[in-house]
Amino acid sequence: MGLFSKKPVIKGCEMCDKTAADGCGSIHNHVVEIRGDAPSWLPGHLRAQAQGEFTWLCPRCNSFPAMKWPHDGGAAAGMMVHLGAAPFVGALKGMSGWTRIEMIKTS
Repeated sequence: MGLFSKKPVIKGCEMCDKTAADGCGSIHNHVVEIRGDAPSWLPGHLRAQAQGEFTWLCPRCNSFPAMKWPHDGGAAAGMMVHLGAAPFVGALKGMSGWTRIEMIKTS
């Protein structure tokens, strides 16, 4: 509930600000498994090296992490660290001492 409103407060996704009604609602919806030709935004040589691993694309900075994760939970945690350290949003925003995750711009 809102402070002065009887309407419930609906939080959006930390990555894209969309709610579940808008088609997202969670950062976990941005984690993708690397398979064959997917995801299309990941360069082919990186897709070939990381089959079955997990990554994500940050629409806020138009880049993807230089590292890949063997499980989707690790990728989601990496995304939370990135969001807290770079664009300063989400549950970990403004946490001092966070190491930024190295990101690669999409072409």
